[in-house]
Amino acid sequence: ASDQAVRVESLADYPPEAERERRYWDANGLKSALVIPLLSGKRLVGCCSLLAVRRERSWTNELVQRLRLAGEMFVHALGRKQQENARSDELKFEMLLSELSSRFINLPAAEVDRGIEEAQRRVCECLGFELSTLWRWSAGTRRFFTLTHLYRPLGGPPLPDRIDAQEMFPWCLQQLLSGKVVAVSSADDAPPEAARDREVWRQYGVKSVLTIPLSAGGG
Repeated sequence: ASDQAVRVESLADYPPEAERERRYWDANGLKSALVIPLLSGKRLVGCCSLLAVRRERSWTNELVQRLRLAGEMFVHALGRKQQENARSDELKFEMLLSELSSRFINLPAAEVDRGIEEAQRRVCECLGFELSTLWRWSAGTRRFFTLTHLYRPLGGPPLPDRIDAQEMFPWCLQQLLSGKVVAVSSADDAPPEAARDREVWRQYGVKSVLTIPLSAGGG
């Protein structure tokens, strides 16, 4: 990303290719503008804008440099805040896992289902997820799954109680059979061979996916 500041001292300074921006600024009564890119190393992380609405302003090199230093301070401060928030969130989740682990050790069989659904709720609330499902492999087959536990506070298209994973999620199924975790930050980023999986995700309004294979007794 370029580290050059954008200086507009009057609407006449806009080049022909910036006609759309000029019309927008004119319609909103803006006279002058200074936009300074904010970098973390060489990566663009944002920008700092100063706008004049009462009269046109000139932007001297000295002023631009001072504002750039101020912007760098903002970036460093926000970076520290994000790191502290991340550490705090990590600690909260570790404490939640510890609590849930202790609870399940002595949980009576009659309360296991309710305990799992409560754990799904708390994990989703802690991490900001909107859907958690627990599927069990149907005996005697490697493609059919039965939905056993669900947390879905926002609702949406109803999920089937039983799915043919080979038909609905062929790529995910192959990953799971290999013991791999499926972690897709954006459905659009899934590989070409996951076209069918991506189609079903969109059908159910799913933006990101984390699917973890579970095993018990070696299977």
